[in-house]
Amino acid sequence: MVNSLILGNDSSSNSGLLPTNEQQVDLSEIKSKIQNIDLNNTTAGVTNFTGEIKINNQDFNVDSTQDFSGINGSQKKINTTTDLSQDCEGNIVQYTLSTACSLGQPLISDYTAGVITAKAITSLPSSAKIIGISLETKNSNETVKILKNGYCTSRCTSTFQTSSETVLLNNTTNGTMNQLTNNTTFRDSGNNNDYSSNENYSIVFDAGENNTVNIQVNDFNFEHTTSQMYDRFGYQTSNDNITYTNASVEWLQKSSTSTPPYSNSYAGSSWQSSQSKNGYIFPSNTTRALLLEGVPNNQFPAMINTGSRYVKFYFKSDSSSTETGWDLNLSPSTPYNTEAEDVPIDTPLYLDSTDFTKITTNSSSGILLGNCAYPDASNDSVFMYVNRY
Repeated sequence: MVNSLILGNDSSSNSGLLPTNEQQVDLSEIKSKIQNIDLNNTTAGVTNFTGEIKINNQDFNVDSTQDFSGINGSQKKINTTTDLSQDCEGNIVQYTLSTACSLGQPLISDYTAGVITAKAITSLPSSAKIIGISLETKNSNETVKILKNGYCTSRCTSTFQTSSETVLLNNTTNGTMNQLTNNTTFRDSGNNNDYSSNENYSIVFDAGENNTVNIQVNDFNFEHTTSQMYDRFGYQTSNDNITYTNASVEWLQKSSTSTPPYSNSYAGSSWQSSQSKNGYIFPSNTTRALLLEGVPNNQFPAMINTGSRYVKFYFKSDSSSTETGWDLNLSPSTPYNTEAEDVPIDTPLYLDSTDFTKITTNSSSGILLGNCAYPDASNDSVFMYVNRY
């Protein structure tokens, strides 16, 4: 550490604060004198950046201690979509802008024509050009405060748990694992038209940890006769995605072959046989399901609570006639939170390569700006630790 320095004889810039004859001076003495400097007096030869003092155009780190004690992310985080400025803790610098900027966006240095300014990012820059995060919404040619190191709220793109989607069982989704939404519409390949002949597909839906799949059965229609199931749609359940077992629902059918995709013969001599009931394959249509008995309230839509995290559906059609298939709505036993998804604390945050006004957890830009300091990422805003030293 430097404890002393030599000051030249330049009384014009000292304003009576420092010795005028060349001599060795203890920095502690300078620090005590600095306390009385009027920072509004530009003739005193002192420029104040946080933690820096400039004496006769020479930089010295007078006191770099920054107090981050007691910072609470829930209280400090602001809404970058509505607020125009923010208080923050850390090393703040001030620049004149050559472009407009928004609160919470990353800014870079601009040396056009030898004039040093800050500006918005319009193309992927080098990491060294990034100054830090804007603390204000300002116009071009105005001055702006920028956080180089410390804690502030930055702009981001909030992400949400998908609340609904439609999944068709076809050659694209065949064999896939699908995370449920709060309302997943599940239909055959024909959507609202007939499925195709010679289909042989399967698909898995996952309700997530500590959740189970509910099936709302709206309508269905398959090619069956009294003794044959030419086109069959059935399902199994599991809680570990390893061992699957056939469902057992009073108004569904059983096949003579209990292994998917099952055989076209009923377990009994006909669809009405007692051996053919309490099964895992959907009947020919809703009318036949009601005749099998056990449909809740004797009407459709009807709900099946599987009690399992995973449900695997199988469908096989033959080479002849086709029908309109099925229309189901799948949902979790406990609805998912549809608020903005949290960003885990300490997650690295990078310049967003798709929107340079924002930061992101995606590292594709290769430019690390800091880490998440508070998990709430609602309102396209995240409270973070910025580190541009």
